[in-house]
Amino acid sequence: MSSPAGALQVNNPRRKRYIQLPGFLPKNFLELSSRLGAGSPSPSELIRRFSKIIKEQGYQYSLRPGALPTISDFIQKKIGFCTHYASLLGLVLRHNDIPARLVSGFQGGEYNEAGGFYKVRSSDAHAW
Repeated sequence: MSSPAGALQVNNPRRKRYIQLPGFLPKNFLELSSRLGAGSPSPSELIRRFSKIIKEQGYQYSLRPGALPTISDFIQKKIGFCTHYASLLGLVLRHNDIPARLVSGFQGGEYNEAGGFYKVRSSDAHAW
C-alpha cells in the first residue's frame, strides 16, 4: 500500500514509468504545476496545495461538465468529475517528479441478499 508520506525510492527501476509525461503539456498546466511545486514540497504538501488551490479557484464537481477534450479545457473551465481531478493531480505529481498513477474502478454497489450478488451501476464508477 502506498502513502503520500512514504519514502520515494529514487533508484527503483519501475519508478520511471510512473513519472512519464505526455510530449506536450499546455501552458496553463505548466503554470499551475510549477506554482504548486515551488520549493520542492513533499508529496503530502503538494497534494495539500492542490486541494487548496482547487477550492480557492472555484473548481466545481459535475457529472455533466460538457466537453472537456484536453487538460487545458478542464483547467480553464474549472468544472469536471473525478477522472478530471485525478488526472490533473496525477500529472501535477509527475511533473514535480513524484511517481503517480490513475486508478479507476467501481466504488459501492447495492448488495442483493436474495441473489447473493452486488448490483454495480455505471454511477458507481470512480477514479482515484
